Amino acid sequence: MGFALYFAGFVSGFLVRGTVDSSRDLVVRSIAAAHAVADGARRWGATEREYFEDLLAEGKARFEQDKIRREHATARAARRDTPAPEYVQ
Repeated sequence: MGFALYFAGFVSGFLVRGTVDSSRDLVVRSIAAAHAVADGARRWGATEREYFEDLLAEGKARFEQDKIRREHATARAARRDTPAPEYVQ
């Protein structure tokens, strides 16, 4: 009977150790997957931030370009409306 109890203890210990190691592997894989998701989220966020910054820069450049065009158009119109100077002889 002593041998049967010893054998049962040995087998149950072996099974428990196998279960703990497999659950540890599951936890480690889950943590690695969480890191992969977080890394992907950071990359996505950086990409979207860069896209948004590009949109803002393009909008500002277009605004500045339109502003210069309006100023030049106003200056041309003012020159056309100004009468030519009269020359006295």
